[in-house]
Amino acid sequence: MGAPISEALKGKLRNQKKSMDSDLIIDNKNLTKIRIRLLPTGDEVPGKEYLSFYSDHLKKGSPSPVNFGIECLVLNELYRIRNAGTKEQRDFAKSFVSIQREYWLGCIDQASPGTANAVEAHILRGKRTVYEEIMTFMADDEEGENITDPHEGRDVRVAKEGAGKDNTKWTCKVLDRSPVSEDAAYVEAFKAVAANFNPVSHFYKVDLDNYAELYTGLTGNPIPVDYLERLND
Repeated sequence: MGAPISEALKGKLRNQKKSMDSDLIIDNKNLTKIRIRLLPTGDEVPGKEYLSFYSDHLKKGSPSPVNFGIECLVLNELYRIRNAGTKEQRDFAKSFVSIQREYWLGCIDQASPGTANAVEAHILRGKRTVYEEIMTFMADDEEGENITDPHEGRDVRVAKEGAGKDNTKWTCKVLDRSPVSEDAAYVEAFKAVAANFNPVSHFYKVDLDNYAELYTGLTGNPIPVDYLERLND
């Protein structure tokens, strides 16, 4: 067994990693306009779905376990209420917790793409309207094309207007065809970074305390202990 590590040092390391990850993820709150190039994903779709919950009543939320391939009890309950609940139950559930869906996209910011020695990869947390525009363009029956191709792909311009849950408008425009860069060495480095980049590995972890409160507030019952243990594994 190696040298022991203190809990204090573990905490500092976790905070440092969180800070590093936050630099990787583009800040949607302060974003107004950005021109990105999606990282090539081969035959995989470019956006990884990320689902989270937020309760205005509790003023807290949590990512869903479904992001990590684990059954989500909160989501199950919301679906049960939607399909078999009374109107009163549906109204309560709608007011108590909201579902937020994003599509995490590996990309570079063309304003600061880095260099051939250090490609600056990021994650854009694309809203549904943004991702739908990208998917509609790529999947068109007659003119669809792979815009993630580093040589013959296309940049994407994403813009945000307004603020707040009900007053924010996201738009997306797929731009003219172009190489990701005129620098051949950068193109090769870009492809190498893309081959080892997975947005899912940067998903925010489930907040166990908040998730338990969301479940209890929605159902009136404590969350099963064995389920929490499974999330904590």
